[in-house]
Amino acid sequence: EKKPVTLQLFGNKRIVQSHTTLLQIVLNNLLRNAAQNTFNGEIIAEVTPSSVIVTNQDIDDIDEQNTPDGFGIGLVIVEKIAKRLNIQYLVTPLTNGRRVELIIP
Repeated sequence: EKKPVTLQLFGNKRIVQSHTTLLQIVLNNLLRNAAQNTFNGEIIAEVTPSSVIVTNQDIDDIDEQNTPDGFGIGLVIVEKIAKRLNIQYLVTPLTNGRRVELIIP
């Protein structure tokens, strides 16, 4: 779907000792949810030495963005896998968006 959404990627490569498939599911779900729920704005994905952060924010007011339950089943899966992998999962509601941080040991 063609939407006026930009994607910015920041950070360097990082080697993580974890279950490759489960970590890939987590990252795919975070990016897919951000893309599905950003209608006119930007998505920023950042890799730091200790975390992965995905932020999405719309320019327009979108009330559904700030529901406390997140974006649905995708983030429920992320939360369960993160817990299993001992990855801290933090969600911060933003004005017209959300910031999700995975703190990876």
